[in-house]
Amino acid sequence: MPGLGAPGYLLRTLERCARSGPALLLDVPGFGDPAGRACPETLGSPADTVARCLAVVPRAPVNLAGHSSGAQVALHATVRAPERVRALVLLVPTFPCDLPGHPVLIPRHCGGAGAGAGRGRTPS
Repeated sequence: MPGLGAPGYLLRTLERCARSGPALLLDVPGFGDPAGRACPETLGSPADTVARCLAVVPRAPVNLAGHSSGAQVALHATVRAPERVRALVLLVPTFPCDLPGHPVLIPRHCGGAGAGAGRGRTPS
């Protein structure tokens, strides 16, 4: 699963993955093709689309990878169809800084050095 708006950057990765076996790069509506139908601003629709794709992949379970915002979609799709996913790989996942319990690993990306206080937890 690519991040928003740019599935093309993963083509070389797809080619390398295909050396080991069948590989697919999904262009989920609202994520890649600018002419595609926009999805609502929730993860339900793209994750449901990926789960439906997983339901028809002939060689399941699969290794499912998601990059950036695509990591969130891959995670939600795995929850919807866990029997179809052998391994889940989250590549540079994006998550809201104010997510309860979210570890602030790099505080400057979340509004400064003290931004994690009270919103998440800092790693020990």
